Amino acid sequence: MLLLAAILCFALVLDTCVSSPVTTEGPNLAGSLRQAPTQLDGCCFTALQAMLNHVAAHQIEWDTCERAQLNNAHKGQKTIESQLGDLQAKLVKTESFPEPKTKSNVTIPANFQKIGSKYYYIEKQKNNKQDWFGAASMCRQMGANLVRIESANEQHALEEHFQHREVYWLDTTDLATEGQFVHTSTGQPAGFLNWGYGEPDNYDNYQHCIFLYNGWYYDSHCDTKCFFICQAN
Repeated sequence: MLLLAAILCFALVLDTCVSSPVTTEGPNLAGSLRQAPTQLDGCCFTALQAMLNHVAAHQIEWDTCERAQLNNAHKGQKTIESQLGDLQAKLVKTESFPEPKTKSNVTIPANFQKIGSKYYYIEKQKNNKQDWFGAASMCRQMGANLVRIESANEQHALEEHFQHREVYWLDTTDLATEGQFVHTSTGQPAGFLNWGYGEPDNYDNYQHCIFLYNGWYYDSHCDTKCFFICQAN
């Protein structure tokens, strides 16, 4: 109510100033200027004083609230900085730890030997030569697959254990699609194919299995009897 009264008082004073008579010499402010102080007497002055007191009181509250918010924000910033510092310290400690050692789940079948980084079984018994399907079956019975050679270095390391001028089945075939040789142990396209001269030729449209002979790959009839190499999974 006091705030409304103060506003009405200001409006009254403003109306008094604006409604002053205008002469050829400019607005006649003498009368209004003499009367203006009287407009703040009594009720108007009391209402204005109350409004100013009200604003002053609330200004203190606003200042107190703003200071409290700033203090809370400052405390929150300090807390976040402290948490970030703790986290950074933990990360530094974690990076200094050695890599955890993982146990290998690979079980190496009997009669397999380590060549390079993998384990292989190389058949050497002449009376145990198999066609490609028989060789693949023999490897699976030992918990392995026909060898999947993926580089020249791997091939050369294996060849040091071969019998002279013997033929060895590999896992690679194009039985599914002619000309598309894949590793049957993974189903992935073969990336390393060390073909001999003129190979693959798919002679009589009946050569779909690959053997390794004297350092080179040859496609052959899958029913040819050969030695074989198994690779542990």
